[in-house]
Amino acid sequence: MKNKMKRIGALLTAVMMILAMAVPAMAQDSYTAINGDNTSVTINQSLDRHDSAFGPSHTTTFTTTYVGNQMVGAAQAHEATGVPPVVTLSFDTSGAARTAKLDFTGVSFPAPGIYRFQLSETAISDPAVTRVAGSESSYYVDVYVTNVTTATGASALQIDKYAIYPGSAVAQDNATKAESADFANEYTSFKLDVAKNVTGNQGDKTKEFTITVNFTGGKANDKYSARWAAGTPKVAGTGLVNGTPVDVALDASGAATVTLQLKDTDQVEFYGIPSGVNYTVTEADYSAAGYTTTGQVSTATALTADASVTITDEKSGTIPTGLFLNYKPFWIMGAVAIFLAVLFLGRRRDRFAEMC
Repeated sequence: MKNKMKRIGALLTAVMMILAMAVPAMAQDSYTAINGDNTSVTINQSLDRHDSAFGPSHTTTFTTTYVGNQMVGAAQAHEATGVPPVVTLSFDTSGAARTAKLDFTGVSFPAPGIYRFQLSETAISDPAVTRVAGSESSYYVDVYVTNVTTATGASALQIDKYAIYPGSAVAQDNATKAESADFANEYTSFKLDVAKNVTGNQGDKTKEFTITVNFTGGKANDKYSARWAAGTPKVAGTGLVNGTPVDVALDASGAATVTLQLKDTDQVEFYGIPSGVNYTVTEADYSAAGYTTTGQVSTATALTADASVTITDEKSGTIPTGLFLNYKPFWIMGAVAIFLAVLFLGRRRDRFAEMC
């Protein structure tokens, strides 16, 4: 019995010694929460303007949300606090791509782990700019936080690396890993074709007709473009050169007026016009010159798709047949003279026969 008690005492002593040794080891695993470093994730934002010479001035906004600690068995208390600040990118009319950094300086990590965040494009200031269909709208950013030993032997935390995955990825592995968070937007705009047609047997196909195109309801100080489409059209008296567009500048109220000089078959194409802008296409009055004009758009019409306007001027008349009318009396007199001559000669022939 005494031996048994001794063995139990020895076992308890051993357990106490093990527990005593484990305390400092556990103490070494307690960490002081740290902030993230400034080795940031890169955000790239592109804008496809298609064939528009200009893009609208606008901003795109990106926000980050915390998803959770991805380490298996991570305690609920071992969660990051805080998120990177909202990122806003500003675009001018050049549409040039923009780049920003996702800054984790203000995020606090309590322990080693893999902390997952989701970065999403959440707002676009201009309704004519939308995300390219099929492109990524969000990315997952995994922040790897590791334990390091300082020169004094203390435990410390630091961000070791980032891993970026498309939000649409099924599995987050090396096959889907990205180097940066790349977002793609596009500027949706429409075209307005303005053409001239002259008809009728009296229509002058070399005549320049003055046509006025008005745009309203656009964005203040925005720009559209006009370019050659056919013939020899002029904008504000200047001939268009094939392949060289000219600017159509809107004023502070989002309006613009463009004067065209078009002959028969001339055509001008306006492009880079966002949806919802209103337009009118009207022509000067040529009724005094005998022309009947059709095809004008005098009521402001919203542009919601590519559109075309052809203004037709018709002038016809009966061609005078004055040559026939002026000589008609002479033709009648000649016919009468011939009839009388035949009658006179016939009577003389009868008299001559009687004499014989």
